[in-house]
Amino acid sequence: MNRPHTTRFSADVATLPDAPYVIGAANGAQHAVARWEAEAALTAGRPGWLVGTLCGRAATVAPAWGTFDRTNPRFGSGYLTGRCPYCGWLVALEQNTEHAEIAALAPAADELPALTRLLPDPYLAVRICEAILASDHWDHDHPHRAQLLGHTAAHAPSLLLPEQCAEGACDEAAEHGTCSYPDADVGCPACSVRAGAWAGEWEGQFTTECTATSPCDVLRTLARHYDVQLGT
Repeated sequence: MNRPHTTRFSADVATLPDAPYVIGAANGAQHAVARWEAEAALTAGRPGWLVGTLCGRAATVAPAWGTFDRTNPRFGSGYLTGRCPYCGWLVALEQNTEHAEIAALAPAADELPALTRLLPDPYLAVRICEAILASDHWDHDHPHRAQLLGHTAAHAPSLLLPEQCAEGACDEAAEHGTCSYPDADVGCPACSVRAGAWAGEWEGQFTTECTATSPCDVLRTLARHYDVQLGT
């Protein structure tokens, strides 16, 4: 029988980063946990060091993973890093760091030409988030605003590359030093089925059985609501 994947850590309160939010691990993702709550879990010896996250999930405190903020190199520069977008936006609205979340949604420079070729607007998720932030329908840090922003970020298009292109080992990269990703495709990470912990180093890969195209219906619906044009 397959058992649930469990992440285990060894730590005490002294190892917790000195920051408002630390990382909690749950189902292959990293979530924001208030430091005081993480400290309480470790002090009490709570089984599994389980805590509640900002987005409402139960997670295991992961002190060694550092702070939950964009300066943490664990999160890289984009959204496909296992970082919970809902927690990310809740923290950003509280700390007025929305610009960092918006920047992380923007296509990487090396991927932009391929995304421009494959999508009507490679900046669609960015422009939807900007429209949500500009709306005065909700208070600035209202949880529903964070929910809408997080949902947009979760469905942001992801460039899907053949293995050789992703590793820089394709013929084009060998000849020109870079690859324009001519055989790339684009998918929605939230609508698609992605490999779980059972896949080992391939965890998070889009599965052939269910790779949903992008922009998905979620982005199209949000774009219509906020009068964001899809482009041509």
